[in-house]
Amino acid sequence: MYTQQTFYKSKAWQNFRTLWIAEYMDKHDQVICARCGKPILKKYDLILHHKEELNDSNVNDPEVSLNPDNIEPLHFKCHNAEH
Repeated sequence: MYTQQTFYKSKAWQNFRTLWIAEYMDKHDQVICARCGKPILKKYDLILHHKEELNDSNVNDPEVSLNPDNIEPLHFKCHNAEH
């Protein structure tokens, strides 16, 4: 069982993140920010944002936490503006 804090350090999330990024890179090997529409150039700047925010009641539900349809790529700055 994960908490919100332990989930993002889990192997399940790390593997999901790696596969998601590989799947959604464009032909220029870039991921485009869903908010500003600009490429996310630095690896550390890429945040995979859960559209349905994770909380204690859904963090262990893979239909929410590990669902590619519930993820959008954001720049770190765009993610901070979201929250």
